[in-house]
Amino acid sequence: MAKWRDGLMKLRTYHRAQIAAVALIAPWMTGAAQAQQAEQAEGTASEGLREIIVTAQKRAENVQDTPLAITAIDAQAIEQRGITSVASLSGAAPNLVIAETPAATANPSISIRGIVDNDPILTADPAVGLYVDGVIVGRSAGALFDMMDLERVEVLRGPQGTLYGRNTTGGAVNLISAKPAKDFGARLQVGYGSFDEMTVKALLDTGVLGDTGLALKLGYFHSQRDGTVDNLLEPSNKRDPGARNTDAVRAAIRFDRGTGFTADYVYDYSDRNGRANAFQLRAIRPDILDYISFSPAFGGTAPQVSSERLSEVRLDRDGNVSDRVKGHALTLNLEIGDATLRSITGFRQWDNKIDGSDLDGNGGLLGVVAVPTFGVAPIDLFHTSNERHQKQFSQELNLIGSIGDEFEYVVGAYYFRERATEVNPQGFTAILPVGAVIPGATTLPIGPGITLNSIGLNLETLLAYRHVSRSAAAFSQLTWKPGGLDNRLSVTGGIRYTEDKKHLIQTSPTPPAPRELTRKFTRLNWLANISYQWTDDIMMICPLLSGPKLMIFWITKEIMNAEQEASPGRDYWQAA
Repeated sequence: MAKWRDGLMKLRTYHRAQIAAVALIAPWMTGAAQAQQAEQAEGTASEGLREIIVTAQKRAENVQDTPLAITAIDAQAIEQRGITSVASLSGAAPNLVIAETPAATANPSISIRGIVDNDPILTADPAVGLYVDGVIVGRSAGALFDMMDLERVEVLRGPQGTLYGRNTTGGAVNLISAKPAKDFGARLQVGYGSFDEMTVKALLDTGVLGDTGLALKLGYFHSQRDGTVDNLLEPSNKRDPGARNTDAVRAAIRFDRGTGFTADYVYDYSDRNGRANAFQLRAIRPDILDYISFSPAFGGTAPQVSSERLSEVRLDRDGNVSDRVKGHALTLNLEIGDATLRSITGFRQWDNKIDGSDLDGNGGLLGVVAVPTFGVAPIDLFHTSNERHQKQFSQELNLIGSIGDEFEYVVGAYYFRERATEVNPQGFTAILPVGAVIPGATTLPIGPGITLNSIGLNLETLLAYRHVSRSAAAFSQLTWKPGGLDNRLSVTGGIRYTEDKKHLIQTSPTPPAPRELTRKFTRLNWLANISYQWTDDIMMICPLLSGPKLMIFWITKEIMNAEQEASPGRDYWQAA
């Protein structure tokens, strides 16, 4: 069934129509609001600007008083905009662009101020840090998971190398989930959208259980939709490119008896299945086009090449893409006089399997090949499958406090460890001049009226490796607010020392495999920031800061600089 929504396909998001909403205790916000490209993304209400408390600097403070390039999106704005996944955050803050990468359903490309690193290999670290309840998501691959019941989103622009550490050269995105409520409550929302999308979201708060100090919040989210482009070789819309079927659950437990000690545990799980977004040929070399144009003469399909977005493609190797993401986060807070001792422990795991992905949009082609055997055979310009796994553990300790009325400080230590594996078979048809395959020949007569100038070679390759990464850091930040100026002037200095170690074991392709590489390096990053609150609505910020970008093992070294084993870590600094 051909898709008639060609105009809608040019959009990454769409407005969602609400068809039912049931509120058992508290009302559920419905409707949609257009994204505002403004510093204060949540906008203004009729009673004035809503106060939003953020923790971008590890302490709770009004976003209006935070001397950072920051956008905060509160729960009301999140609900109005229908933000249910990392992808739907795109455009929610100035300079923030999030898009899905090719051949995947859960790999976002996150860009802030044009700084992005969307290489899908698991040895490449992101340029924008993504944090869930204070726990970093170590890979951009697998980070496009579904969310529910967020308290707020904080988007920090510019390097964040002091408090956040490595791989935040473009900035950081903090996702803060809602804490269990003190009172019992339940919510149910059902939605319907374009491409027959159906969503269900259910939330339950137990309230505080007696005098135990314990409260529990449970959530469930389901979303499904048809594909966004019609695959002519697939009769079911539910298996067309862009089709999705997602289930996600979340459980949060909070302990607080008012003694100065709190404990928050959050578990999240997302199971996403579907098809990767559609691929098509926009441009092609004349000799390759001439070769595949003979496909109908052999009983195959005609090639499709267009610079315009197509509503119909032919994908003969498009299979299911499965992403399972789960995470654990435990946050402990202990008040010690005027200071707070905080521990954030996190564990996250991502498992991905791509049964097949057709990357040329031209299924059903036939051509004359010389490898593996000579004759007419199916040809694929490029297709792939993949299996990837990643797990990580992180531990952070913070001491946050103040000295008198003029000094505020943060002291911390951080440890991170991850393991990642990838097995990525790839297949393609290499198209060469006839003379390169048959010495002395320039053309290849096949039959009446059919003479080939090129011949195909059906080839396969394999990318396989294991990667282990460790990072340890110590950091400190001090802010001085002179009382003589009514605390309007703020002078901040920060420093972070990081030690990183990467280990790669690559088994394919050959060359460069087999090989085993280990690299270790240290980095010192710093921050200097002066701000002045001229009025309650106007603040001047003059920051100068740096942020490290870690080295990358080039696992496809044969197409890179043959002299280079790994690219070294780099420092980025700017006045933001």
